[in-house]
Amino acid sequence: MSSQDRETPQDGVLSRLLSGLPEETPQIKFYPDKGPKVTADLQEGVLVLEIMALLPHERAAQEFQRSIDFRILTMGLWSEILNNGTSRITSLDQRFIKEPDASFTPYNINWPTFTMEAGLSENKAKLAIDAKGWLESAGSKTEGVITVKVDRNALEITLTRWEWKK
Repeated sequence: MSSQDRETPQDGVLSRLLSGLPEETPQIKFYPDKGPKVTADLQEGVLVLEIMALLPHERAAQEFQRSIDFRILTMGLWSEILNNGTSRITSLDQRFIKEPDASFTPYNINWPTFTMEAGLSENKAKLAIDAKGWLESAGSKTEGVITVKVDRNALEITLTRWEWKK
């Protein structure tokens, strides 16, 4: 693929998802890494693309994931629990599409039973919405969510546990 192909929308048409935006809205046509993280509610017409993961966000997510992996290993559950990483999940009704910062599930289930969402630029309300989506979406098997809010100004990290109450 040439650099020109990457920078030019196919057939000169931009994505329908970007319709209605002001002309001066910046548009990214090429992602140099794996691409943006996606959160969507297709029926409501909501799409959130998270373009840039900063080092504090990635460190929080990776360190948390490593600590869970270590606990799974020391508990002897490595052959029973799968680390799904940031695999994209779509709810049965397609209202919830999300890539967690970390996710885990038993080998026989496709939807994560435990997820983690980290936030550097997101506020606590956005993280709460993400947690609710994991727990309440159609077909969800998620039983627990941990949100990790990194506050660079206050130099603190806040962990919040969210659970499905049956």
